[in-house]
Amino acid sequence: NEDSEYDPVWQARTDFTVDGWTAELWLPFSQLRFNARDEHVWGLNIKRDVPSLDEENYWVLIRRTETGWASRFGELHGLQGVTSGRRLEVMPYVAGSSRVNADRDLANPFDDGKNLGGRAGADVKYGLGSNLTLDVTVNPDFGQIDADPAEVNLTAFETIFPELRPFFLEGNNVLTAGTGNYYYSRRIGARPSGSAAGDFVDYPDTTTILGAGKLTGRLSSGTSIGLLGAVTDEEFAT
Repeated sequence: NEDSEYDPVWQARTDFTVDGWTAELWLPFSQLRFNARDEHVWGLNIKRDVPSLDEENYWVLIRRTETGWASRFGELHGLQGVTSGRRLEVMPYVAGSSRVNADRDLANPFDDGKNLGGRAGADVKYGLGSNLTLDVTVNPDFGQIDADPAEVNLTAFETIFPELRPFFLEGNNVLTAGTGNYYYSRRIGARPSGSAAGDFVDYPDTTTILGAGKLTGRLSSGTSIGLLGAVTDEEFAT
């Protein structure tokens, strides 16, 4: 299946030349999952979307009438002595916030005009062998994630938004098994569903995730596995 949410650490450079347009992509081997062997043969295909022409350009053409996807890729040969190296990433963070309301109600005891806040935590990613990855997060912060688009939902069902939080992205296709009917990661850390009454209410926007761990990858037998656990804090409205 095609995974449009895959977002590893990578770099890109583009340029216009007299001959046309060029792009150079740099994707570290540490961001890929593959078995250790003397020589690799990898499947590869490159697609370019041209919205102005409603056109898709492929290195290896895959027609709309053809079935299969990865099985029709071209082959990349000559990969010898390639290793993923030690796959360990640690990303600590310290964040602060301030919210200023232009139409502040002076009678609101929960709005002091500054609404300062702060938090700290860390994300850890560790490779267990060549095909398994352990992700651990402590007090994660997702403040840099793009906000969901505004939507009015008048149905009896919740709106399904795409997952954009980095911790939940890797291996998400294994946990969903191609469908989001029984697993929807956006419920973890979502806004509490309880109600509160009063003239002024301090209601949390999210449920605090104290910590979470995830193991994803593929065993030597070819079986894909995905395990996830999370601990959230109790939230109260005052």
